[in-house]
Amino acid sequence: MTLPQIKCSVLAGGIFAFISAMDETIVALFISGGRYQPLTKRMFTALRDEIDPTIAAISTLMTAASFVLVLLATGRRRRNANVSRTWR
Repeated sequence: MTLPQIKCSVLAGGIFAFISAMDETIVALFISGGRYQPLTKRMFTALRDEIDPTIAAISTLMTAASFVLVLLATGRRRRNANVSRTWR
């Protein structure tokens, strides 16, 4: 019952968590090890050691995906606001 009322806040929290996780490169450098590496560490080491456009392409896609999600959330919110005004 409460989730539909706070779904925009949950979505915004998810976006901020994603942005915050991408900002934690230094922490990922210290705590990662073994076979598996976080994407942030892989991107950082690739930019430092390799000259490969793959990392730039991944960064562009992630930024575009985040932008599209924000646009979809904004459009949905506006559409819901317009529908609620119509029914009054």
